[in-house]
Amino acid sequence: MQNITEITIYKCDDGSEFKNKNDAVKYVNTCEKLKQTISLLNDIRIESKFCSWIIIHTKEKVDAYKKSICKLAVEYYPSNAEIFIKYNAGEISCNDVVMVLNTHKNEIIENSNIHVCLYNAFYRLNCIDDKTYIEYPSTYYIKQQRENSTVINIGDNFGTINIC
Repeated sequence: MQNITEITIYKCDDGSEFKNKNDAVKYVNTCEKLKQTISLLNDIRIESKFCSWIIIHTKEKVDAYKKSICKLAVEYYPSNAEIFIKYNAGEISCNDVVMVLNTHKNEIIENSNIHVCLYNAFYRLNCIDDKTYIEYPSTYYIKQQRENSTVINIGDNFGTINIC
């Protein structure tokens, strides 16, 4: 005869499931903090002749976003806190942070979707030029415009931006 064991699962609105209520609550709270952080950045895409689109940010908004994302990452990954603190202090690049998150993706992703959200938040930050605060669809365009000192025509309503 087989035994039957009752299991309690806590399911969040996005479908994430947890066996422990405290983990579910932490997840929901972190998701809310992430939503607030992501709302710090502009989401209005401007059609561009250089690439499909760009988003123009201010230094203040990018700095606030960066600080908030690093704070969340330190809370969620205390064992890797040093890298987020170094990045926030300007000691290492955003690309270094994205690589660390990518390295730990497989071991962390099993627990929840927070890793994916933080990875995407840092990837988005990595796509923002730290000199002009222009966000591109990928880091390729930042490298491209720096190597070629490109003048970007961002659209008839906005004119051009000379980069480098």
